Amino acid sequence: MIPPPPVVNSSMLVVVLLLAACGTPATGQEPKPPESALVGVTMPTTTSQRWLSDGENIKRDLESRGYRVDLQYAQNDVPSQAKQVESQIAAGAKLLIIASVDGSALTAQLRMAAEAGIPVIAYDQLLRGSPDGAAGPFNVELFAGSADDNNAAFFFNGAMSVLKPYIEDGKLVVRSGQTDYQAVTTLRWDGETARKRMEEIVTASYRRAKVDGVLSPYDGISLGILAALKNKGYGPASRS
Repeated sequence: MIPPPPVVNSSMLVVVLLLAACGTPATGQEPKPPESALVGVTMPTTTSQRWLSDGENIKRDLESRGYRVDLQYAQNDVPSQAKQVESQIAAGAKLLIIASVDGSALTAQLRMAAEAGIPVIAYDQLLRGSPDGAAGPFNVELFAGSADDNNAAFFFNGAMSVLKPYIEDGKLVVRSGQTDYQAVTTLRWDGETARKRMEEIVTASYRRAKVDGVLSPYDGISLGILAALKNKGYGPASRS
C-alpha cells in the first residue's frame, strides 16, 4: 500500500487512509485495530462547547472501534498544542487528528509525524506548511454538492484551485475521468445518491486499482461514499 500524504484536510476529503483495503476478511466483518493502536487528538480549547463536543464525540467513536485515544485541549495556546502533538508522536500514535490553534504554526511537528510515518488529519482547520508526502500517483475521485445550491460551486472551485495542478501533473489521477463540476454534483447533497455514484465508479474504473482518496464537501455525502467503499471491499487499514 502506498503511504498517504501526511496531512489531509478533513473538511474536504473522505480519508480512505482508514478504509484502505489491506485484505478483506473472508467473514466480511471489519477487522479489529491492533490492540495498542493509539490515536492522538488535539483540540483548540475547552472554552467552546463546539470543541468539547467534537473532541468527546471523536474519542467516543474511536474507542467504540477498539482504539486508544489521547484527547488533549491546548487552551488556545500554540506552544501547548505543539508539545501535545510531540508527546503523542513520542507515545507511538498511529494517527493524529489536529484541530489547530494556528494552522501555520505546527510545521516542525508535521515534519516529525511525516518522518515517523504517522498520518495526520487536519480537523476543520487547514494545516499549512506540511512536508510533501509520498510521490504518488494517487487515485482520487471528486464529489460536489447540489448543483442548485450556489455554495456547492464555491466549495468545489476552492478545492479544485488546490487539486487541479496535481491532477494536471499526474500526481493525482481521477480514473473515472469525471472532473467537470456538472458531472460530480450530488443532487440535494444526498448521501444515497453519492453512494450509488461511488459504487458505479469503483465498478467501472477500479477493477485493477484502488481508490486512495475522495473529495467530499459534506458529511452526508461522505457517509454515502464510505458505505460504497465498504460495500466494495474496503476495510480499516492495519498499521503496526
